[in-house]
Amino acid sequence: MIRHLFKLIWTQRRFNVWIVLELFVVSTLMWYIVDYLSVLAITASTPTGFNIENTYKLNLALKQANENGYVTYEEGSPEPYQNMKRIEERLRQHPDIEGVSVGEWHYPYCRSNSNNSYWRDTLRVNTEILTVTPDYFRVFRVSSADGGGPETLAQAMESDYIITPAVEERLFPGSSAIGGFIFDRDDSLNMRVAGVTTLMKRMEFSRPACFLFMPLDESDRVLRGENDLWSSTDICFRVKETAATADFAERFVREMRPQLQVGNFYLSEITPLSDFREEQLEWVYSPLRFRIGFSIFFLTNIFLGIIGTFWLRINKRRSEIGLRMAVGSSRRMVLWQMIGEGLVLLVIAFIPSLLVCLNLVQVDLLPEEYMDVTPLRILLNTVITFTLLAVVVCLGTWYPARRSAKIEPAEALHYE
Repeated sequence: MIRHLFKLIWTQRRFNVWIVLELFVVSTLMWYIVDYLSVLAITASTPTGFNIENTYKLNLALKQANENGYVTYEEGSPEPYQNMKRIEERLRQHPDIEGVSVGEWHYPYCRSNSNNSYWRDTLRVNTEILTVTPDYFRVFRVSSADGGGPETLAQAMESDYIITPAVEERLFPGSSAIGGFIFDRDDSLNMRVAGVTTLMKRMEFSRPACFLFMPLDESDRVLRGENDLWSSTDICFRVKETAATADFAERFVREMRPQLQVGNFYLSEITPLSDFREEQLEWVYSPLRFRIGFSIFFLTNIFLGIIGTFWLRINKRRSEIGLRMAVGSSRRMVLWQMIGEGLVLLVIAFIPSLLVCLNLVQVDLLPEEYMDVTPLRILLNTVITFTLLAVVVCLGTWYPARRSAKIEPAEALHYE
C-alpha cells in the first residue's frame, strides 16, 4: 500500500512538489509557534507553591510632624519598634485572623525584592532574599519538599534558613541541602539550611524561583528609625474561612482602626493579595495577549491554507476517483488512499522541516525565558506539531474525497 502511494505521488510530482514545499514551510513555522504556546501553557499550569486565598496586606500610614497627635521620639528610641510589635500582636489576637506574617518585601506578587549571591564551595547561585517570620509558611501555606506541611518549615526556621528546590539543585546537585551550609560572597555569613520548600515561583508566568528565606532580625529592627521601620515592614495575615465574607475588609478597617492607632502608626487600609496578583498578571498579560492572539491567528490561517490546498487537490482528481470506483475500488478504499497520500506528503515535508527546527535549537533561537531547552521539550513540540498537521491534512482530504467518492462510475467514465 505504501509503495503504491509513493508511485501515485511520483506520477503527480509536478503538483505535489508545491504541496511538499508548502508543508515544509508551514511545519517549520508551526513548530516554533507550538513551542511558544506549549511552554506558556506548561509554565502557567505549574503550581506557584503558595496560597493567597483569604490573605490580606495591612497598609499602615505614618503621621507627619505637622499633624495633630504627632509623637516625637528621641533618636535611637525603641518606642517605634515596640509600637509596631503592639500592632502585630493585636492582629494576632483578632478572633477572625488565622495567622500573621511579618517581613520585608516578602509577600507573594510583591514588585520589590532583594537579591544576593550565595556559594557552596565553587558553586554559586543568585537568590531572591525573603526576610520573614516563621508564620510566613503558615499564612501562605507553603509546604516542604519532603511532604511536610507549613508547620514543619515554620519550626525549622526558628534559627536557620529555608531554601527552594531551585537553590538546592544548583548548590547541592544530586544531594540533600538539609543540614548543609551556604555562604555569602565574602564568607561573612555562614548559613545552615534547615528545610527545602516545594517548588515555588514568583507568579504564574515565571520560572521556578531561587528563594532564600531568612529569619527576620528583630535586633536590627529595634535600632531602626520610625520612617525606616514603617517603609520596610510588610504585614500580611490570613483570615479564617468562616470570617472571609465579601465585606470583611470594610468591616475590619472600621472595627480595628482605633485599635491599630499606636504612636504615629495608624491603619490606612487592607488590600487582598489577589489585587496584587491581578496587577502583576495584567503587566504580564499585556504583551502576551498580542503574542498569543497573533499566534492563534497565524495557526488559523495555516489550517485554512492546508485544508484549501488539499481540497483543491482532491477536486481536481474527481474523475480519477470515479474511474477507480468503476474498475472495482470501494468508496472506503478510495477515501483511505486519498488520506494516505496526504499523510505521506506530510511525512516527506516534515523530516527536513524537523532538521531546520533542530538547527534553531543549536543556534539558541528558542526562547528560554520560561523553560530550559531540553530533549523532552523538543520531543513534545515535535509530537504536537505533527499531530496537529496530520489532523488538518486528514480533515482537508476526508471531506472532499468523501464527496468525490459518491460520484457514479458511469458519470466518472463519461468525464474520463
